[in-house]
This record gives sequence, structure tokens and C-alpha cells, in this order.
Amino acid sequence: MQVLMRPHVLAMRAFQLDEALGWRTYIEPIAAQVKACLVVSLIVTAPWLLYEMWAFVAPGLFWHERRFITRLVLASLLCFAAGVAFGYFLFIPLALRFLVAMAGAGTKPVLMIGPYMSLLFMLTFALGAAFQTPVIMYYLVRWHVISVETVQAHRKLVILVVFVVAAVLTPPDPFTQSMMAVPLIMLYDLGVLIAAPGRRTLLNFAGFTGTIALILVAVGAFYFLWPVGRITATNGVVKVGEDILQTGARASLRRGWICALEPGASARVEFGRKASAPSLLIGGGTRIQVHGSRAVSIYTGKVFADKAAGGSPVQISSLAARATLAAGKAEFAVPEPYTLVVSVAEGEVVVRADERTTRIPAGRTGTFQPGGEPLNVNEIEERWQRIMRGEPGGEE
Repeated sequence: MQVLMRPHVLAMRAFQLDEALGWRTYIEPIAAQVKACLVVSLIVTAPWLLYEMWAFVAPGLFWHERRFITRLVLASLLCFAAGVAFGYFLFIPLALRFLVAMAGAGTKPVLMIGPYMSLLFMLTFALGAAFQTPVIMYYLVRWHVISVETVQAHRKLVILVVFVVAAVLTPPDPFTQSMMAVPLIMLYDLGVLIAAPGRRTLLNFAGFTGTIALILVAVGAFYFLWPVGRITATNGVVKVGEDILQTGARASLRRGWICALEPGASARVEFGRKASAPSLLIGGGTRIQVHGSRAVSIYTGKVFADKAAGGSPVQISSLAARATLAAGKAEFAVPEPYTLVVSVAEGEVVVRADERTTRIPAGRTGTFQPGGEPLNVNEIEERWQRIMRGEPGGEE
């Protein structure tokens, strides 16, 4: 179960969310474990089952038929394993992380183990089946079922069909759809290239693959390498990603990085050199995550934002709400999980929480706690025990 939950755990850790999966009925977690055991048992016993099937069929085949089936089965198993590995290690963790990010701040995921297992197995086997494309295209061309000219003439239609199939098999968002469709198109071109090597098939495969590779490199470099700001440790020890900053040290900030300050430490974050670029003052014991030059999530501690007029507003998100500061100065504090305290010194802060929008003007403070304020359950029980016993202090 820990192995199967790995993609979910990675997605939750990226946003500092609870990793535990819930269940609605007493049967649901047991059914999920039984389903997992059935799938694992099929994988473990697959070699033996294939051998038994082969031992039954092989005596009735000619030598060249045996050789063909052996090659076909080995190629099919290799492609299926590649599809499963692609889904488990890359596609599913990134897709889940993207879906969580699309939910936005101010929302709390309540994820159930049953739907997660169904989604995991569906995507895994769908990718394993989809990775059979090179084998199918290879034998269709080699057996002269379709010609290379026909394949090339209908290539644009195939690309459209692939995106439609990917949209049906994946969650309803363009990111996961593209993550499944693009490898399928590459595998389609690869199968045709292996079956009928030629200038046109090589150009199709190299052109599409090269274009996708350049796009991925450009997007990855922009997202992971392009700095969105700089942080200066003004006091104490500040951890930025994997780096440790001492007093006076500076470092670049990139998207997705987490900054954690020890108690008593402080730091200053500057986003850009424009006059309208926001700056943040971070207090000790604070942990934030940078999402861009105008977006930050705060998980615990305090942040003071200073935003001049002009340009895009700065967004400060927490597990409780999402606050937007167009211009002015404000303090954002998270004293405990699912609590956001906004104190406005200048300007106005717009807060979105529990599907409601609240405007906080200068000189005012707002506290946001989804689902009510936290309480001490033991204190309530003790107070009512005093009330029922008629002891003083129970009516306070």
C-alpha cells in the first residue's frame, strides 16, 4: 500500500498537505487493499501464467510461428512495462500535483482511498496499453495491412484521435491530456520508423520529438531555473531549498522553493527591480513556499508584504484562505494550521475564504478559519460536568 500511495504522497508533500487518505465506509479501505492485492498477484504470477499458456500452445506451432510469437510477446511486455513505469514515476505524480495546484488556495482536499486506487490503476493500465502503439504500428506496416504512405497521409487525423482518446482516459484538464497524448504520438512515429525506415518517417519522428524536447527544456528551464526573486537573511539562519543562509547571505528564489526560518531569524524577499514589485519581510519560525514573482504560500509564521501601486497584485495563500494585496502594506500570520490573520496597515486586502470574498481596509484585522474556530474539547466537557454537578463556574 505504501508503494501504491507514493504518487499521492509526493503530490501532497509538494503542497505541505495531509498525506492520509480517508474512507467513507468500513468496507472501503478493506476493498482497496483487496484490489491492490489482486493487481499485485496478477503481476507476480504473470510469468508463470504466460509460461503455462505458451507450454500449451507451442507444440502446435511451426518453428517460424514460435519465433514470431516469442518476439511479439517480449516486445509487448517490454512496452507495457515501460508504460507502467512512465505512469508510476512521472505521469501520475505530476498529474496529481497539477490537479492539486488547480484547486487553488482556500480549499482543503478530502481524498478517499477507493477513488484514488481506481484512478491509479486506470491510468497505469491505460498507459501500459497505450505504450503498445509501436508494436502495433510495426506489425501493421510489416504485414502490409497499411502502407507507409497511408500512415503519413493520415498522420494529422491520428494526432487528433490520440488527443481525443487521451482526453477520455485522463482527468479533465489539458496538462494530463497532453502528458498522455504526446508520448503516444512519439511512439506512433517510432513504430512506423522501425517498420519502414526512410527519410520522411525519420523527419516526422525527429521533428515532432525535437520540437517537444525543446518546448519541455524551455518550460522546465523557465519554471525550475529562472529566478523569480532574491532572499536576504537579515538575521539568524534561513533555509532556502537545500541551501542554508547565514546572516547577510543572499540567494536566488525559484518557483516551488520552500523557505524556512529558525525561531528568532528574519529575512527579506525582493521580487524584481521595478518600483511596483512587491517585497516581503519574513519573521522567525516562518515557512513559506514561492510560486512566482507575485504568489506565495505561508504555512506557519508571519509575513509582512509591501506592494507599491501598479503592476499585478501579490497573492498570499494559506490553507485557510487566499489574500490579494493590490497596493499597500499588510501583515499575514498563520498562528496555527487552517488559520489566517490579516492586518492591514495601508491600502486594502481582498480575502477569499469559504467561497466568500471579504475586503479588509487599512487599520483593520481579519481572522479566517474555515469550518469555525478551534476549541478545546476537554474544556467543554469539564465545564458541562461542573454544570451537571451544580458546581460554581460552570455557567461561565
